[in-house]
Amino acid sequence: MTEATELDLSPALHDAVLRRVRSDPFGCRAILGIENHSLNEFYGYGDGAIFELQFSGVESLIVLVARDHVDRVAADARSQRRMESASWTQFEQTFNDAQIPNGIQFKTGRYEIIQSHLMVVPDRFEFIIDEFVDYAGFTSTQLDLLCEIRIESNAVGVICPGGQVRTIEEFIKLGEAFWEWLQRSAKSERRPS
Repeated sequence: MTEATELDLSPALHDAVLRRVRSDPFGCRAILGIENHSLNEFYGYGDGAIFELQFSGVESLIVLVARDHVDRVAADARSQRRMESASWTQFEQTFNDAQIPNGIQFKTGRYEIIQSHLMVVPDRFEFIIDEFVDYAGFTSTQLDLLCEIRIESNAVGVICPGGQVRTIEEFIKLGEAFWEWLQRSAKSERRPS
């Protein structure tokens, strides 16, 4: 049995915003359009540029939400959240990448990615975004919060805003270069007291 390798995608996707969701069930493909303001600025792609994570040979598309359920037995009718699988088709069709009010500031985009990783075994990838900030709620009812996206596929690649095709490992290195630069910049700005 071959062991899985886990790749941390946080260097490339932390604080990025999910902008597009498309799938083709007949072609077994899925695309997630991701905007990462930090990488766009660092590499000179410009505001609003999109990195496309392209999955081919897709075997499953899973969306998990935390759903409010009212306990009708309890006298106080408390609401409880529980994790449930939601329809990928519903997710894709109702995906709305609008500006979401957040106090007096506006967040551009609905789903900010906090944590993501990729499990790799030969000829199989399991892509997981397992921590979001959901600025709007998964559905218009505002009761559901997106918790996880999981895509299982045979291949994954990245198309950068300039059209360059990258492997997932190269994409991670783009993110690592930005975070290393940021760390060096922060150190050089510190002055002895």
